[in-house]
Amino acid sequence: GRWTKEEYRLFNAKTGRWTKEEHQRFVNSHRRHGRNWEKVTADVKTRTQLQVRTHAQKFLSPTTKDGLRKGRWTKQECQLFVDAYRRHGNDWRKVAADVKTRTKVQVWTHAQKYLSRLEKDAEMNGNDS
Repeated sequence: GRWTKEEYRLFNAKTGRWTKEEHQRFVNSHRRHGRNWEKVTADVKTRTQLQVRTHAQKFLSPTTKDGLRKGRWTKQECQLFVDAYRRHGNDWRKVAADVKTRTKVQVWTHAQKYLSRLEKDAEMNGNDS
């Protein structure tokens, strides 16, 4: 199963988002050692080998062979999503067609997070909708 925070502490491994410094150590080490995750993990210092491999999956191959992206959405993709969502509403096929770099399922998942964030922002600003 998943490690507890205490288990991560035993290995001096951080949890949560990667810092810019950790990511830079990862990039530099990957250039030197390729996919030798043991050496890359040793260079990163603050993450487990599993965390390093997972980070690599997110950041080393952000596009699939058909040109679709994986991983974090870029600011440009987010803006395309917002514009397309305003135009097409919940028609995720049309929204995905406008975004171009994401699948219908990725767009739908992104929409759930986006709408949830809008709801939280409205609550924080006292606008009950």
